[in-house]
Amino acid sequence: RGSGSERHVVNVAGTATGAQLKLKVSTLTGVPTNKLLIFFVGGAELKDEATLGEQGVQNRERLEMRVGREAALPSSALAAAHASLSEIGTALAALEAELSEQQPVHQEHFTRLLERLDALDLQGLQQEDRAAVRPKRKALVLQTEQASERAKCLQETIR
Repeated sequence: RGSGSERHVVNVAGTATGAQLKLKVSTLTGVPTNKLLIFFVGGAELKDEATLGEQGVQNRERLEMRVGREAALPSSALAAAHASLSEIGTALAALEAELSEQQPVHQEHFTRLLERLDALDLQGLQQEDRAAVRPKRKALVLQTEQASERAKCLQETIR
């Protein structure tokens, strides 16, 4: 969403960087890339050099655009929640990569990720911010449970 509450749909691969996303948005809006700030809704700013997948952007996730560096930054509690979700997503992606290479992964790894997701403190967040974090957390819980099941099946196949 731009400053005038315009909505734009931008399709990019998870391997695209934040800078590549900004270039597409700039083409649509006419706003120079150096003036664009792109955030998780109410959350942390996307980094130009990292891929969207590395930053934990999920398929069909809504992002927020602001113009200019003077825009107010999101709350630190929300930024911390998004950072935690991103770290968990990165750890889960590493475990899924091991599984795709048919390497056994111990269930304890999935249990620890689920514990981290359960321990994510949403109480310090505004209602709107909690609503932005919950779907991402829920998606990571589901993805972790599915990976755990794949790991169990792989273990049974190896035995």
